[in-house]
Amino acid sequence: MGKIGHAAFLLHQHLSSAGKHAQSHTEAAAKSLENDGFDMGAALAKAEEGWQGQLQVLVDACAQISNHLDYSVKSSKQDDHFIAAQMQASKISECLDVPPSTSDSDAPHVPKADGPIM
Repeated sequence: MGKIGHAAFLLHQHLSSAGKHAQSHTEAAAKSLENDGFDMGAALAKAEEGWQGQLQVLVDACAQISNHLDYSVKSSKQDDHFIAAQMQASKISECLDVPPSTSDSDAPHVPKADGPIM
């Protein structure tokens, strides 16, 4: 997951800059054609606008993939740490199992762990 997330991040970075490489030249050409009375100028401007919109969708998708996979990796590590801690606590609980007290004292009772201990 980490490698895919990193690849998505790199693609995001590359597309953010390279995808806009011709933007200023295209806009200038569209404006020049329009000023010279060619309908092609408006069509070129519309095509550039469509390109930028689609580019933004792709860049956003790459960012979302990268962020989600980064979150998933971190979350998975946290889950692993939690499970490891629970397993260790279960082993400790197994050793400290004390039968319930018959009195109403406030002494804590450590219950025996449920389920298998790995």
